[in-house]
Amino acid sequence: MPRRTAEEQAKLKAEEEKKAKDAKKTAEEQAKLKAEEERRPRMPRKTAEEQAKLKAEEEKKAKDAKKTAEERRSSRLKKRRRPRMPRRPPKNRRSSRLKKRRRPGCQEDR
Repeated sequence: MPRRTAEEQAKLKAEEEKKAKDAKKTAEEQAKLKAEEERRPRMPRKTAEEQAKLKAEEEKKAKDAKKTAEERRSSRLKKRRRPRMPRRPPKNRRSSRLKKRRRPGCQEDR
């Protein structure tokens, strides 16, 4: 078997060092991830009752929001429907109708 040259040996040594360094780095990363997960408080799984309660609350909030939105919309429509000028009292309207009937130029009045 031929002996390896110094250059080949240096390459092999560099590759081995790189592999060792990468392995060490991945081990450190895994240790960090594990430590973070241990620090993070674990959320206990919610029971079916709690989930149903939360779902009902969310549905109620959505329903209330929809109702208030409809109320706002209807109040806006009511504001639009309001007359801009106040109506005349009924007495004035009646008299104006009578005036229209009694025109001086009509044949019935002569």
